[in-house]
This record gives sequence, structure tokens and C-alpha cells, in this order.
Amino acid sequence: MSKTVFVDKDPASGVVGTIIKADFMNAINNHHHSGLAVDGAGALPYAADSGAGNSYAIALSPVLPQYIIGMPIYFKAANANSDACTLNINNLGTISIKKHGTVDLLEGDISVGQIVGVVYDGTNFQIITPLFDEALRPGDIILSTLASAPAGAVKIEGATLSRSAYAALFANVVPRQNVSISIASPGIITTLAAHGFEAGERVRLETTGMLPTGLSVNTDYYIASVLSTTTFTIATAPGGTAITTSGTQSGTHTISIWRGYGPGDGVSTFTLPDFRGYGLRFWDAGAGVDSGRTFGSKQTDSVVSHMHHGYVISATLGGMGGGNNPGHVASDGSADGHIESEGITLPYGGTETRMKNVSIQAFIKY
Repeated sequence: MSKTVFVDKDPASGVVGTIIKADFMNAINNHHHSGLAVDGAGALPYAADSGAGNSYAIALSPVLPQYIIGMPIYFKAANANSDACTLNINNLGTISIKKHGTVDLLEGDISVGQIVGVVYDGTNFQIITPLFDEALRPGDIILSTLASAPAGAVKIEGATLSRSAYAALFANVVPRQNVSISIASPGIITTLAAHGFEAGERVRLETTGMLPTGLSVNTDYYIASVLSTTTFTIATAPGGTAITTSGTQSGTHTISIWRGYGPGDGVSTFTLPDFRGYGLRFWDAGAGVDSGRTFGSKQTDSVVSHMHHGYVISATLGGMGGGNNPGHVASDGSADGHIESEGITLPYGGTETRMKNVSIQAFIKY
């Protein structure tokens, strides 16, 4: 049964107009509930996948004559994707499936048996059904008892990654802003939007032209003073003197902030922090509990200053022909006794001070 074609009545030409019957109107009213198209002739745009691997393929019935911008299509996936993937409908051609507009799907974004909804945007199919990791953003940390990284995440173990291959992660964990730099003593750096920087944080500068004298690209600098929500000065070391700028400058300048991440080769890579063996501590952020910390920095173990009260037992007990008083302690080296050792080795202990804990893995979403 083909779809209904409506015809206007034309008595002069002997054309009989289409008669709309009650059955047809009821079909229109109920077609989404019946799973049929408006005239009851064809199914809604859904089919089971018959493709292989990351190449999904479906056959709609009736046949889709061409890809239509804005038309939603649904299919049941026969395979989980392991990388970027495509969809081919009625052999009209292979089209990439994207998320968030133009981002390739990651391993595990589509599961076996999942109902996947896509819409053609004129270039790609954009996925419209929820993904397993939609609640996570690139840069979010996942704490898990898994031994290996889940799909779309990597272990936080100091790996060096490509800035282009992990573009979304790099953009989120190393924020960048265009800035202007004054020629002054000290030079004032101004951002277009609120920067959110703290004194002591590590930053780097880039430019399409030339930086003022006193500043260089691919060099670690540190926030010296935060002057306002959009202005600050920088120094060559934490707590150092703000840099004086001079000379001329050109091009567009960009500042990036490196909170616990390494710059890699300074051009095409960056380095993750290494969380192995470390516990997490929330950033002080001005609370005064853990002052002076740079966001994302590490601390070694430490024991708070304290005092032990006790006695030092003299190694010279006396009582063997001299005038020494057995058990008498003298710390001044007198004949009544002397200190042989200033410490006592206990039969227990370890290499660090720590609380009770559990060992788990940390991953970062990319």
C-alpha cells in the first residue's frame, strides 16, 4: 500500500478530488500510537542495524529517498562502537555520527542493543539520545575500583598526551584567554573576561607577533599580584617581583594557566599530573586552612610540630667504685651521668604519617 497522494478537484478537467475518510483522519490522530506513518502505509523512521563494527547501516521501509535535514532517525545498534562511527541509510551513503555538534563519538558511546537517535544536519548525523558519559565533562575525575580506564577516560599517571587528539580535555584543563599587556613598571596584563587566577599560579604566554621586552613565550611565569577580576601582574618565580615590560609589541597575545598539568613539548603535547600514591585534598581557595597552595599542586607528607615529654636514661649508671648515683641523669656531661643517645627507636613505625585509607584508581574524562 503506497502513501496517499492528495488531489484537488477540477471539474473542468474531469478530475475528482481526494475524499478524506474518517479512517484516514483516525490514522492521523493515532499514527504515533500504532507505530505507522500518517496513512498507515509505512513504519516510523526506525530500523535495526545490520552493519559491522563502527559502520552502522539500516534499511528504512518505505525507502528513504534522500537524507533530509532535521529528520530524526532511530536505529537499534547491533554493535558497541570502539571509535568514531558512521551511519548509512538505505545505501544513500556513509555519514559520520557526531556528538556535541562536531565531536567524534568515543569508545562505548553506543552500546549493543541501544536505541540510537540521530538527526541529519546537512553534513553529519548528530546523536540526540543520551550517552553514558553525558554527566561528565572533559577534565572531570573518576574515582573507581576498576583496574583499567573506562571508555573515554585515561589514568592520571603522568602520561604525555597530544593536544590535538585530546583537544576537549586540553581546552578544559588548560584555560586560555586573549590578553593585552601594558608597557610599564610593572607590566599589567588584562583579560577580556574574569580570569579567576590566584597569586602564585603558573601561567604561560603565547603570541602571534612579538611580546614586550621582559617576556618570552613557552616560559613559566607566576601570578605576582591580582589587581582586579581582569588584571594582574606576573613574576618569574612564586612570590617574586612583578616583571617590568618595555620596548614594542605586536600581534595577539594569549595567556594559559597550568594547574597541575605539564606543558609537554610546549607546542603539540601536554602532561597529566601523576596521582599514584597520593591522596586528594580540596583546594583551600582562600579559606586559610591550607594557605599558599597553587591549584593542582602536590604536597609531601608532614607531621605537625609537637613536643614529647619524658626522661633520658643515662648510659652511665655508676655504683661501681665511683661517686656516681645509679639512675641519676645529668645532661651537662658531669660525672653523675651523660646522654649517650637522644632518641629511642621504637619496635614499630613506618616511612610516613598517614590516616587509615583505601587504595583506588583515578581516571580523567577526555
